[in-house]
Amino acid sequence: MEAVLFCSFLSVWISLGRAYECLDQTYGLECQQICVNCKNKEPCHHVNGSCLNGCASGFYGDSCNLECLDQNYGLECQQICGNCKNKEPCHHVNGSCLNGCASGYVGNTCNLALESCSSGNESKCKTSTVLYVSVAITVLSLSLNAYFIIRQLRNKSVRRQQKNTENADTPTDKRSKDLKPTEHFSTSVYDQAEAKPAYQELGGIAEEYQYDKLS
Repeated sequence: MEAVLFCSFLSVWISLGRAYECLDQTYGLECQQICVNCKNKEPCHHVNGSCLNGCASGFYGDSCNLECLDQNYGLECQQICGNCKNKEPCHHVNGSCLNGCASGYVGNTCNLALESCSSGNESKCKTSTVLYVSVAITVLSLSLNAYFIIRQLRNKSVRRQQKNTENADTPTDKRSKDLKPTEHFSTSVYDQAEAKPAYQELGGIAEEYQYDKLS
C-alpha cells in the first residue's frame, strides 16, 4: 500500500514538474535563477541552467557565467589577445585593448605592427618622406596661386570703378569745351574789325566828299 502511494506521489510530482517548466530565461528552484550568456541568446536548461548549444562569445563554464581569462577572448575563448599596453588583458568579447596598444602596434586588437625605418624598410621610409614633401609643396603652390588670382581680381575691380567715375564727370568737361569755339569766334570778329582801320577811314572820307558835293 505504501509503495502504491509513493509511486502515485512521484508520478504527480513528475507531471507537475513537466507542466511548470521555467520560462523567460530562468531556471532552478522556483525558477529564481536567470540564464546568462547562452549562444545567440537561447534559453538555458530549466533545471541546471546549462546552455544547450554553448556559450556566447567571451564566456565559458557550465552555465556560461565565466569570462575568458589568460589573454583569450571570443567564441569559446579560443582567440588570443593582441599586444595590449603593459601586457594587460584584452576585452573578453571583442579583444580590444582597454588602455591602448603597446608601443609599435596599432589596430582594433593591437595586432598590426608599425613599419620602422630599419635597414630593410629604408626605401619605403624615403618614399613616404618624398610623398609628404610633394604634397606640402603642391598645397603651398595652390594657396599662392589663389592669393594672386584674388589680388588681380580686386585690382581690376578698383580700375573699373575709377573708370566709371571718370566717365560720370565727362559731360561737364564737354560743355566747357563746347563754349570755347563761340568765344573764339566772337573774339576773332572783333579782332577783324580792329584789323581794318584803313577801310574805316576810307568810308569816312567818302562820306565827307559826298557832303561837300551837295553843299
